[in-house]
Amino acid sequence: MRISGPGGPFVHENSERPGTFLVRRSDDMIDFRWFFEAEDERRTFTISYTLEEAVVVGPRWSEFFWTWLGDDRPKSNDSLSVRLDLPRAVPADSLHPWTRGVRDRITASAHDGGFELTARSIDDHESVRLRAVFPTSVFRRDSVSVNDAAFSLASARQDEQGYRERREEQEAYNAWLAGIGRKLAVLTAVLSIGAFVYFYRRWGSRHPVSGTGSDRASLVPPSREKPALVGWLLGNRTTTGGHLMATLLDLARRGYFNLRERSPEKEGWLTQEKPVFTIASTDKEPEADLLPWEADMLELRALQARRGGNRAQRALQAAFQRLLRLVQRLEEADQIARL
Repeated sequence: MRISGPGGPFVHENSERPGTFLVRRSDDMIDFRWFFEAEDERRTFTISYTLEEAVVVGPRWSEFFWTWLGDDRPKSNDSLSVRLDLPRAVPADSLHPWTRGVRDRITASAHDGGFELTARSIDDHESVRLRAVFPTSVFRRDSVSVNDAAFSLASARQDEQGYRERREEQEAYNAWLAGIGRKLAVLTAVLSIGAFVYFYRRWGSRHPVSGTGSDRASLVPPSREKPALVGWLLGNRTTTGGHLMATLLDLARRGYFNLRERSPEKEGWLTQEKPVFTIASTDKEPEADLLPWEADMLELRALQARRGGNRAQRALQAAFQRLLRLVQRLEEADQIARL
């Protein structure tokens, strides 16, 4: 392999210095690299190499089937121009070119001295191949020998006809898949909209309240039982933090507490802002109908306030821990009494 540029031939050495080139071989690829210095200018390089056993030689016809651009290149090509000169000139009507690859952007022709190929706008995943069939008489008899006695112009034409038929079948199948894909996309969109409407009407909207009466009357709780007591009964007589929150909100509704939201606090650059809620006691005196755990809640909140805590999270944690321990002791005493 040889390469030359405007400054003359390059030197084959593995130094990566300007004016040198290197060749790396593997089982299925030859990596050819050359090194030069240039800035904002056009350069033309000539690469020369010899191919061995690349031509199919038949008794009367020979073939050179070559891939000029592969489909695994790192970048696309705007254009490609190929000129294939034969060892001896023959009439153009005895030369037969076929192309494969970008069928609508590639052309091939024959002239008395050989073949010409041009292609444009070749993406990096597209290939350009030229199948050139010509008389074996272009070679000197002493320079080549027949390596495929069954090869002929008729077999090449038959092979190309089969290739065109397979390509047309594949294109028709791809067009059918594209049509099916569009129909499936439309069907999927319709089913998605229908499913959204169904689920929204089923669970996304508030169901109408049956019966008569005003809207205000429909919002009145069905009984005057305390929220925590109802939750305790529905929860299989298990005390949770939700019961504490229900009691706190019920007392705030009745005027014993004021719950306020302050501006969010951000603890660091990468943390999200967290809302802050505060609890403020009011001047309302405890009523006689307060239940024991409600009075305990007021007492615990007053004790927490005297210790300087007014954030809802801190107050709820401290109050819930004391209240939960008290409830657990009462439940244990109740079980012992039953025994």
